Amino acid sequence: MSTGAASEESRTIESEVVDDDWDDDEEEWDEDRPENFEDRQQVAHALALAEKEPEKGVPVLIGMLTDTDLDENGDFELRSDAMACLCSMGGAAERAALWVVEYAHPIYDLTAVFMSSGITSGTGAKDRTPDQIRKEEADSLAFLAAAKELDENLRWRAIDEYLGTTGFSGYRRLGQIAPDIDIARAVHGYGWAGGQFASSLRNLVAQDDSKPMDLRIEAVGLLWNDSPSTAAGGLASVMDGLPLGGRSPGDLLHALNRMTEEEVEALLGGLEGDEFRRAGSRFLASTLDALNAVHEIHPLGDIGEVLHSWTREAVVRWGQEAEANSCLDASDKVALTLLAGRYAEVRSVDFSNKWADQGEFFQESFFTVADRWNEFAVGDAYRLAFYSSSDVRCVLRVEPTANPGVRGWHLAVEERDPGGLERFAGEITERAERSSVDLPDQLMARADWVRLLFEGISELS
Repeated sequence: MSTGAASEESRTIESEVVDDDWDDDEEEWDEDRPENFEDRQQVAHALALAEKEPEKGVPVLIGMLTDTDLDENGDFELRSDAMACLCSMGGAAERAALWVVEYAHPIYDLTAVFMSSGITSGTGAKDRTPDQIRKEEADSLAFLAAAKELDENLRWRAIDEYLGTTGFSGYRRLGQIAPDIDIARAVHGYGWAGGQFASSLRNLVAQDDSKPMDLRIEAVGLLWNDSPSTAAGGLASVMDGLPLGGRSPGDLLHALNRMTEEEVEALLGGLEGDEFRRAGSRFLASTLDALNAVHEIHPLGDIGEVLHSWTREAVVRWGQEAEANSCLDASDKVALTLLAGRYAEVRSVDFSNKWADQGEFFQESFFTVADRWNEFAVGDAYRLAFYSSSDVRCVLRVEPTANPGVRGWHLAVEERDPGGLERFAGEITERAERSSVDLPDQLMARADWVRLLFEGISELS
């Protein structure tokens, strides 16, 4: 059907519906008026609007395709009129209509509606360049995203495809073409047909530095739950913008630690070229900022200061060595991510003297920090571990020395009562399958601490 034919049809319907001879005061007006007068008038106005202002009228017609209330007469006449107009317009309007036919639930009978419209086939991709086809696809998805009366499941699917196709430019435009959408609510799953089509939006919100940090972190956490491979630069963008303070960094790092190594590597491996290099150059600094923020949120007293300084020192030394190869690779970022997540996980536990009150928490938690050494791996060489019980808290660091086969160890111990912090240091010498640990005299006097040291070294070996 040609555009001219659609226009003629629009005028015909309007002439049938809007008759100046009808008079509200005349009884025969009600008798002669079609049963579905309001519906016909609604469709006629949409047809006319699509002809004059496609950006406004096309989304209205698209929304009518799934409006089965227009089938009051038991046929598909009015929806077929909408379908015929969209297809006769060609280009993005036709592509949008055919998209609805393809993805709509069978209850809408869109195949029958399409057949009733008299359209035999689409215009296809004749005489169009690849760039023109891509633009047409984006425009058609924009029409669908703007169609607020369209079946909700279909509309959100179209929005997800639109954002995935257009990226940040489409994301910025979304507020104009779909002003009824609340981005913050949509990130949390509202309107996404059960959260099925949210990945593209969450990824873009994570990278949007104009959005509140809490919302960006929430978007990253939700991304990892449904489709981590789509996150691309979301992680690096959020890490780069983390503030020093507040609970947001801790929340993000908790989310980081829930990731498997394979998921983190897939997420970070999505960065390429200049984007990869930029993310690598800022990732170490961002991780250190995040560790600082967690330390401020959960200070842990004197033992917390030791844990923080030793962790930072190990991260800096290891990161500088990794960056010597021009930038951090995906495995380096995985190591930093998992370290940061574990660090936040352990420090977020309340190690106050009300230790007994924490029993229920530990039983329900997905991790355990009580009465055991909790390791922080920084690359392959630097190892740290934290221990806490009702009586004592310890931090242990094991690292290489300049002598082959010899590692240095550092132990900080804090008793609950009467309190106070003590530090010890020594070496571990490894020969064949045997190793010996150098113990200072002050430590030898505390058999229980020696036992903890050997347990910690064994954990880090």
